[in-house]
Amino acid sequence: MTRLSTELDADEALAASDLKGRADALSGRCVDLADQLRRWTEVEVGMLTAVEDLGAAVDALDADLSAIQADEPAGYEEAIDRQVRAWRTRIDRLWLHGHLASMEAQDELEALAQRLEDVRAHVLGDLHDTARDARATVTDLRSDMEKVLVDVRKAVEDASAALTRN
Repeated sequence: MTRLSTELDADEALAASDLKGRADALSGRCVDLADQLRRWTEVEVGMLTAVEDLGAAVDALDADLSAIQADEPAGYEEAIDRQVRAWRTRIDRLWLHGHLASMEAQDELEALAQRLEDVRAHVLGDLHDTARDARATVTDLRSDMEKVLVDVRKAVEDASAALTRN
C-alpha cells in the first residue's frame, strides 16, 4: 500500500509539475503578447488570432486543472482558479485593446479615404476648369488668327492693287 501511495504521490507531483510548466509557458506568452501590443504603432491583423490562441491555451489548462481538482487539496484548487481567472481577465483585456485598435484603425482609414475623395474631387474640378480655360483660349486664338489672316489678305490685296495702279 505504501508503494501505491508513493506512486500516486509521484504521479500527482509530475502532473502538478507539468501544469506549473504549462502555466509558466502561458504566462510567458501573455507577457510577450502584452509587450507586442505596447510596441505596435499599427494594428496587426494576426493580433486577434494570437489572443484566440492564448484563450485556447487557457481553456486547455483550465480543463486539465478541472480533471485533477478532485485529487488536489482545496487550497491548491482555489489558487489555480484565481490564476485562471486572472489570466482570463488579462486575455479579455488584450482582446478589448485589439478590438479598440482595429476600430481606431478603421476610423483612420475612413478619414483618409474621405480626404482622398476630397482631393480627387478638387483635382477633377481643377482639370475641368483647365480644360474649359484651354478651350476658351484656343477659341480666342483661332478667332484672332482668322482676323489676322483677313487683315493680312486685305493688306496683300491693297498692296497688289496699289502696285497694279502704278
